[in-house]
Amino acid sequence: AVILNQIGETHKLLAEYSEAIKQHEKALKIFEEADSKEQLAVTNFYIGNAYNWADELDIAFNYLDKSLKLAERLRSPELKVKPLGSLGILFTKQKKYDKALDYFFEAIDNSNLSGNIRIKADLLKSLGNLYNQLQRYDEAIKVLHESAEICQNLNLKQPLHLVNLFISDAFMATGNYE
Repeated sequence: AVILNQIGETHKLLAEYSEAIKQHEKALKIFEEADSKEQLAVTNFYIGNAYNWADELDIAFNYLDKSLKLAERLRSPELKVKPLGSLGILFTKQKKYDKALDYFFEAIDNSNLSGNIRIKADLLKSLGNLYNQLQRYDEAIKVLHESAEICQNLNLKQPLHLVNLFISDAFMATGNYE
């Protein structure tokens, strides 16, 4: 089932969302039979995230919410981070910005609790993008610089590429073309 999830993630990166979802659903059935609550939370996240990438937001919400609820029952900040962040992205897409902010802040809090610095960089990138959409450019630049610093310290090219694009967007919007 873990390998099926990895195959699903590969399909997702190739934008083959329906195939990704099929692989994750196979994994979900195995984890349901094994009654592995932690892996059920992870796999529901994978499915919800694939639907989120495919812009099928209502279906994505259902899986992400299920993942989050399982993670909350397990009292695991590590398991909560990804569904919270993905829900933040989902609500950003739906232009429900207050909800998106709440989910991003909670995700960042949980990434701090779990010590997952890598995912924090990705969350800050998405939060910076949201601030850009809200035309809160100073806040965008601040969180994006924090994300960039984490990426450079960890030698991460992804999400650094997008972080730099979002920083550029923020500076351009404020008229700072240099």
